[in-house]
Amino acid sequence: MAVLSDKALTDLSFGIPPVVAETSTQDILVEGDLVRLIANEQLVAVAYFAPSRKKEQRGDFELIRVFVSH
Repeated sequence: MAVLSDKALTDLSFGIPPVVAETSTQDILVEGDLVRLIANEQLVAVAYFAPSRKKEQRGDFELIRVFVSH
């Protein structure tokens, strides 16, 4: 589980994956981990932690499902 900053939540609403520096987590994230992205105590997205992926250069997560919209 990773809690998003306000900026990360705004970016996510535009489909931009968050960077790990804009999240807080008590867990150590490992490449490939399935992560629940949380904001305001609600699930806002599910993603893989993928900071070294080549396809999408923005953010550190590969979004699977987003539950917020702009």
